[in-house]
Amino acid sequence: MINTLESLANEILLNILSNLTWFEMIESFWSINKRFNSLVCSIFSINYDRNKSGIIISETDLSLNKYQSILLSIISNSTLSISIQRIYIDGAKSVFFDLISKWIFQENLICFINLKSLILTRCYLSEILINNLSLLIQYQLDELILTIDEDSLEMFYYEYESGKNGCDQVKKLTIMCQGFIRQLFSSKCQLTSLRLNISQDNSLFQIHDCLSSSFSHTYSNQIDNQLVTNCMTLRRLHIHVIYGYFIEDIIEHVPALEILSVIIRDTLARQSLYPVTVKTFTPTIVNWYDKIPKLKCFTLKSNIFHDSEFVYLKWILNNVNYVEKLKLRLYINLTYQEDLMKRHCFIDANFINEYCMPDISRNLIIFNFYILFKCELLSDNNIQIIENSFKIHQFFIDHHWIKVKCFFDPIMSYQYISSTGMIKPKFFDSIKYYSNIFDWQHMKSLKVNLCPSIDLFLKQFDILFPHITSIQFNMEYLFTCAIGFSAVIFALKVITTHYTPDYSSNSLFGFIPVSTKYIVWVELIVIQLITPNVSFLGHLAGILVGLLYTNGPLRYICNNIYNLMF
Repeated sequence: MINTLESLANEILLNILSNLTWFEMIESFWSINKRFNSLVCSIFSINYDRNKSGIIISETDLSLNKYQSILLSIISNSTLSISIQRIYIDGAKSVFFDLISKWIFQENLICFINLKSLILTRCYLSEILINNLSLLIQYQLDELILTIDEDSLEMFYYEYESGKNGCDQVKKLTIMCQGFIRQLFSSKCQLTSLRLNISQDNSLFQIHDCLSSSFSHTYSNQIDNQLVTNCMTLRRLHIHVIYGYFIEDIIEHVPALEILSVIIRDTLARQSLYPVTVKTFTPTIVNWYDKIPKLKCFTLKSNIFHDSEFVYLKWILNNVNYVEKLKLRLYINLTYQEDLMKRHCFIDANFINEYCMPDISRNLIIFNFYILFKCELLSDNNIQIIENSFKIHQFFIDHHWIKVKCFFDPIMSYQYISSTGMIKPKFFDSIKYYSNIFDWQHMKSLKVNLCPSIDLFLKQFDILFPHITSIQFNMEYLFTCAIGFSAVIFALKVITTHYTPDYSSNSLFGFIPVSTKYIVWVELIVIQLITPNVSFLGHLAGILVGLLYTNGPLRYICNNIYNLMF
């Protein structure tokens, strides 16, 4: 077998190896001979596919001993370890994340001297990890993807509540975390690309305030408060935050930024953590060109629940009116808005031009938007009017941005409008939270109620959702009950037995005779005893409606309605 492989050209062997996982490649081909060792090192050093290259610790089928054995073989061989340029640790998938991350980072990553890209999701922010990250971003890494997730923050909270020792440790780590975030946007950072998710920030960390000039945390005097000039190397920033105001602090320290992508979890409005109150926003005549003049692409994804947030959105857009590419993903719900005009409107060309674009676009070449808007019923004629509004609006005609698509979801009363085509939501009664999805093709997981009709959903799953890789079933559905057609059956049975002679009888279970006068009441109790989860109130309501028809005014009302109609 080896002789056969040896006869193949390097290009073919590289193609074969590139289709193996990193641990399969090491186990199967490392140490065969110098040629294969060289090919394995080449695969690790070439970023042929960013989703596959380097060390990826996200597999659930490998044991901890297996992980340690393979990683030890890498670290113990200098030729192999120096070829590693990318490490990806996904704590959401690996049950050994904490142990592996501590084991990898315990030696300051000296063995991976050519490491350029590090991706950490669902990471536990230990003292060792923060110290390692601080050194890496200052001297080694070009790219960092870091997600500070909810589980990590909850762990800090429990330690904080555990007693004085736990409280002191959390305070120490909080100071270290705040200092690290400040370092990311200082001259002590050489990153060119940063993807940071701090959307789960809580009161212990105060990450959203640590860049503010007015930052005055109790322990801030222990942090290097003087943010050492700026990060002159950072060109690409993708950040997921809670509130929009954090971006205003960041742009003060990233003058070389070319791409800025922002996802705001809660609201655009300026909102501080202490106290949680919306501040009155006053637009200022400031252009971000003076701070980040190289910015060419700006992406914003956010929620808008109040009219005042449009003011802030407009202010941001006017600040980036010099970019070449603008991309918006907005979820707008003005249900509780006092302005009836906005509550009862819909999104068209005039709305986009007034609220979702800068007043003056100096260099704009690409404008991409996808908006989800809670609104009242839209007819086919309304949809046609909306789409045509872009074809007659002079601004959109001049820029050739007229191929806008609109779609109305009658189930959730949402208007979808997009400039880049639209992948409509696939309707299924048991899908949960589908209405907030902007683009179905990017979704990887789906939450579904485990209901009796789930087999119909699964039969069509591959056709409707080819991009979904995992399904989460909601078991609560099994323990709840809704009123269905059985209530109607009980009502009809009351009416039927009312016109049956008194001396006649029905059979319960086919052999127990019961008078027609009492059969529905017996069945009500028996069914409840046999199947406790059925809707007792639903069945009882059916019986009462039947009695209102036979002995009450309901029959008279129904007859009058029938006579009026026919």
